[in-house]
Amino acid sequence: MRVFVFEFATGGGLLDQPIIASLACEGDLMLRALLQDLAALPEIELLTSRDARLPPLDLPVAVRRVDSRAGLAEVWSRALDWADLVWPIAPECDGLLEAMCERVLAAGVPLMNSRPEAVRIAGSKLATARRLLARGVPSVAT
Repeated sequence: MRVFVFEFATGGGLLDQPIIASLACEGDLMLRALLQDLAALPEIELLTSRDARLPPLDLPVAVRRVDSRAGLAEVWSRALDWADLVWPIAPECDGLLEAMCERVLAAGVPLMNSRPEAVRIAGSKLATARRLLARGVPSVAT
């Protein structure tokens, strides 16, 4: 099974702005943990992208280094053709993760994440609280 794992902060999502060390560190921690767990499974091929400004990964995974928006778009296009599954990691703010999930599903590739509608709701504290209350789940009044 071929899995494309994309972590926004380290995978090229911040190519047009300076790298914030704390974001890169947090992104690397999430990415490495997921890739290490997936690599331990039998018959898994892994692909990820990597911001060319960051040090290389020392993991058993194919890495496509990116240094431009066009390069990142190309990696995504090829990855969606190649992958059996896609696992995006990104902030919910500004619809980033939701848009990635929509793109994966539009390409007909199974998504290892919540569906875009769920990401949209979870990305809003108010929408989440309203949804929980509507389903009878006690939550803090807002």
